[in-house]
Amino acid sequence: MNVASRFFDLFDDMSFPGRWFLRGPVRGREEIDPRSFTEAIRQPDPGPLSIPLRRHGKPMDWTAADSALPVVTEKVAQILRDLAPDDVQLFPVSVEGRREPHFIVNAIRACACVDEGRSTDVRRWTKDDFRPDLAGQYKVIGKLYIDPSRTGGHRFFRVKGWEVALIASEEIKHAFERAGVVGASFTPVT
Repeated sequence: MNVASRFFDLFDDMSFPGRWFLRGPVRGREEIDPRSFTEAIRQPDPGPLSIPLRRHGKPMDWTAADSALPVVTEKVAQILRDLAPDDVQLFPVSVEGRREPHFIVNAIRACACVDEGRSTDVRRWTKDDFRPDLAGQYKVIGKLYIDPSRTGGHRFFRVKGWEVALIASEEIKHAFERAGVVGASFTPVT
């Protein structure tokens, strides 16, 4: 991949009118912590999972369930399989009231790529904060910019130390647009 490629922070489009909202995954009656799939760590196959609806509405191709857990349709999963096969795990999940396959997306790469010179309001936890265990990690990043030369050629990843950011390459953004993916929103970070 060309390191001059543009990258985007990938969000759930919360402004879509009449959209659905999803809860976190469950196995039977057991709730599964959705954060385990948002920390850029490869996970063992969790087995059969389901996603209950939080609010009925129009289904999205890309949805952030509880804790910003990405839940996607087959067409989004196929794009990620094609363009970022080494960057993601896709776990089948059934979504309440839907017959078509859905997947939990686990971005397994984390890149230390924050461009602190361009990003705004970058603050780190200190040992004197109420969470000394987080000392040195990002506490706040107002407007995120990344350095594409530090992405290791990955096309889909989380930002090391700021894992709330889920980054997609321009190629992935364009593939989503061509496929008519509903629910994804992209903010430039390069």
